[in-house]
Amino acid sequence: MAVKPEKDDRAVGNMSFKLLLNCMDALVDQGMEVKHLERLATDKMYAKKVAECMIRGGVDMPMDYKVVKAVMAENFFGVEDWERHFQVKFNKTMLAAAAKFPWDADVLNSSCPFVKGKTIRETHIAFLGLDSDGQHPMKPRRVSMLYASFGFVHFGIQPDRLQKQTCDLRWYLMPILPHLWVGGGYDWKSRLDHLPDGYEQSYFIEELVKVFIMRTKGISVLEEKISYGCMDKLDHSQVAELVVSIELDLKLLPAWPASRKSFAAGDSAPLTPPFAVGVSRKLPS
Repeated sequence: MAVKPEKDDRAVGNMSFKLLLNCMDALVDQGMEVKHLERLATDKMYAKKVAECMIRGGVDMPMDYKVVKAVMAENFFGVEDWERHFQVKFNKTMLAAAAKFPWDADVLNSSCPFVKGKTIRETHIAFLGLDSDGQHPMKPRRVSMLYASFGFVHFGIQPDRLQKQTCDLRWYLMPILPHLWVGGGYDWKSRLDHLPDGYEQSYFIEELVKVFIMRTKGISVLEEKISYGCMDKLDHSQVAELVVSIELDLKLLPAWPASRKSFAAGDSAPLTPPFAVGVSRKLPS
């Protein structure tokens, strides 16, 4: 005699009509109308976002997240963007970090210290940095794999030698263009001393994520070749200046000592003033 398969009460197809009506009543009580149901039935992207919200327990971004998204317009890359473009699976810890945007509207609407006549919201990009995509650490090689459709990363040094392997799980606010530094020397201290208040030099992994996010959003600043410096430590000891060279692809190159005033062998771009520096807005204290 054939065995009748057990009923899986968790399957939506086995939902009782009474439960379905109770669900509809609950949604109507919260203001849902027929137009919302019609869109749910016909708009796949809308249905996907409603389902994702329900599956992750109804966790929604607070109002400040939505406000900053509106203020930054295209210069913004948050939870929805990571989910849409790279299928990142957000857990509660990641969502909690996303909910805490550290800068207020006054900062975003203030004058940009790098571009005269522009505001920070016009010249910077706000993006959520991830230390993991939910399954794998977001190290340089992993990031380069995710963005393979936009360009290739040529590593002039082994990225495993970098001390800073991932972004922190937090928001970043970084100028779209690197800071053109015109100080009086090539040493680290001179460059850091000439940074505007509230800014610090960025790490390579932060610049890597920023560049590809800009390409994902269609933000193009590559009218010509751009090369600029960022920082890190190699092999957990030696402080190293690294050169990010951006054309159609992106290169990570070790900078030669300042007296040589040149990039690593095989790259022809001279390291001469004005020299650009990758920078990031410091977190509020």
